[in-house]
Amino acid sequence: MIISENITARTLEMNTGTSYLTFKHFKTNSLGPGLIYSIFQFITTKIRLQKKIKVTLDYSEEELKELEKNPQDYLHITLLILYFNDRKIIENISEIEKIKERLYLFFENQNNYYSTNLLLKFGQKLEKKTTTRKKDNNIFAQNSKNKKIEGFNFITGSFDHIEEKNINNPVFLYSDSFVKIASNMQLWVERLFNFNNINLDPSGFHKNGLKQISNLIYELYQNTEDWAKTTYNFEKFYKDNYRGINLNLLLESRLKHIGGQSHDEIGKYLKELYQKPKDQIQIEYNQQSELFEKDYKLSVLEISVIDFGPGMARRWLSKDYTEIELEEEKEAVRKCFTKNFTTDFSSKNALRGQGLANVLEIIRDIGFIKIHSGSVIMHRNFLSDPLRKDMLATPSEIQFTFTPSVGKVEGTLITILYPILYTV
Repeated sequence: MIISENITARTLEMNTGTSYLTFKHFKTNSLGPGLIYSIFQFITTKIRLQKKIKVTLDYSEEELKELEKNPQDYLHITLLILYFNDRKIIENISEIEKIKERLYLFFENQNNYYSTNLLLKFGQKLEKKTTTRKKDNNIFAQNSKNKKIEGFNFITGSFDHIEEKNINNPVFLYSDSFVKIASNMQLWVERLFNFNNINLDPSGFHKNGLKQISNLIYELYQNTEDWAKTTYNFEKFYKDNYRGINLNLLLESRLKHIGGQSHDEIGKYLKELYQKPKDQIQIEYNQQSELFEKDYKLSVLEISVIDFGPGMARRWLSKDYTEIELEEEKEAVRKCFTKNFTTDFSSKNALRGQGLANVLEIIRDIGFIKIHSGSVIMHRNFLSDPLRKDMLATPSEIQFTFTPSVGKVEGTLITILYPILYTV
């Protein structure tokens, strides 16, 4: 099976029997929404369930050198190198250990650049950290030639099985061993947009855009912290487990390209969104005057969250897949998004059953969501099928479109698309 920049999630879903993958040379930023983690989920499932997979890179010698020199531009490859730390699933990379070292440094610099500067902005003192590879900081500089003018892919997360600092509990997501609250998430999210010189629409829906984005990140990641670190019966922690977030901003040029090339449900949503008048990309506010004072353009922020825990249905039902029928599995995954429904009724967890329902409430009029967990693939386009507020508390009202699944996948992948109006 060939993985190129034109791969679709459905192609991966339909080729579950494949054990040999060949990657063409392309940068991660050319992939459409959800695809970095779809590839990652596909390969992880092969490793866990089949114990056998072969990955080769159809790269020239020059292209391999480019990968080894700038691994942060090829996150769809380098995530595999970090995740399968002791397994040689990619055969023709000679500098794997050096790439790992550079990736550790990349994530450390990423932590330092965003978080340290943010904290210093608020008058707090942190120990100044230096790096022997000063050139690696160039990718974070305001005027860097490597700056992505077409948007960005910003990946962070926790490799639960790796002890290195900034790889296990990164400062973007954690304060000590606890997931940061949404308001603290907002500090680095704001920094991310400022770094890329992205000014969000000050009117209408996006008046609280940074707050809502931060709330989505918090709710989705806290869900992985609560439910995706151990097996469905809580008997043991997963030995290899990555729980991560990809913020993928598609500015107007990328949005047109990807919307035109994709024929799946995400492509249909992007096409519909792009054809919609900008003054209709609003929810609860009606302040249109500021919208046309500048030349606002349309973009979409993808928020994808993945984990390789037990999957939503196994956790919800406390049963293994051998004991679960498909319709029961579908209903279990759907119920995970129902307000006040929870499998945890302990007093200390009185707020359980809120998180994923809060996600739907934020995107209920204009966003998009897709979930792939176990044998369940489901999505909903809220632009064409909005969700009324009264539906959130009624389990039977929260409906999704289910796509036939070919085989089970490990863990859970949730992809959200959130439209943004912006200037640069």
